[in-house]
Amino acid sequence: MKIEALKNGDLIVSTGTKPIFVILGILAFLFLSKEAYLWLLVSTNIRGDRLVAVLVLVLAIALFYRAFSLRSYFIFSGEKKQLTYSSQYFFSNKTGEISIELITEATLENGGDNNSRIVLVCKNRKIPMTATVTSLGRHESIADEINQWLTKNKST
Repeated sequence: MKIEALKNGDLIVSTGTKPIFVILGILAFLFLSKEAYLWLLVSTNIRGDRLVAVLVLVLAIALFYRAFSLRSYFIFSGEKKQLTYSSQYFFSNKTGEISIELITEATLENGGDNNSRIVLVCKNRKIPMTATVTSLGRHESIADEINQWLTKNKST
């Protein structure tokens, strides 16, 4: 997760997998499952097996890429007094805008085994800042920085 304070007072929090890690993951997946795909590709018992094998391979790569390339992007605008966000989930994407006046705080949601994610607590709902729960890393310091920004930029 990356946080960036802009000169105009806005705050951008983003997360995403680096493409090289996704590519390496796909290659590892193909390497580990090559026996199964080679069996499918070489099989000549039924006509059309090669097409099925290629389709299975393409679908597996597409699902793997989608699962490991989820991104989130949150823009806290001090000038507009609103949050604009976009989060990718495995089966859907969520986008929206919300007034920063409705955001109570940024907290950590624990997933067990030292895993967590940052959640924005609003008056009527919670907005997770990532689709998945990951190792703690810098989550606590990022949540603190968001809370400081909210305190500074909310109207009183």
